[in-house]
Amino acid sequence: MSKVKRTDGENRGRNERYYPNYCIELFNIGFVIKGEISCLEKIKMHIITSFATKKTLKFIKPTYSKNPFIITDYSHYSTGEIEDCRPLLDEGPCESEDFYFAFISRGEVKDLEKVKEIIRANTDEGIIRSAATSYSKKKIFIIGKEI
Repeated sequence: MSKVKRTDGENRGRNERYYPNYCIELFNIGFVIKGEISCLEKIKMHIITSFATKKTLKFIKPTYSKNPFIITDYSHYSTGEIEDCRPLLDEGPCESEDFYFAFISRGEVKDLEKVKEIIRANTDEGIIRSAATSYSKKKIFIIGKEI
């Protein structure tokens, strides 16, 4: 009777059972959205119910303001050199019913891309305007810009 060798695929399945997040690479991305508060709340709740409650990504520091936001990394934040940074979505302060809504998400690229699609669908309809940072392994910060 001969022994059957396990292939890498069979071993990988067993290891994934014990270490489900072993090979997952997480990234941070910052978003700034401008629009009516009711639209922003719908987008926020859609993202929370789709991803944050399932723990596939973290929804970090959701913040509303009438003024634009700066999203920066730790190197600028720690040294206080934020005067040189421009707001991500710089359209000046909101005068009507519009607000800026900024948040940071942390997760796998596939989930972050789905969040981008949700936001892009509303942007294409002309309901909101949005901007996003690039993917980063570094910690990023949201700073309110007073005008």
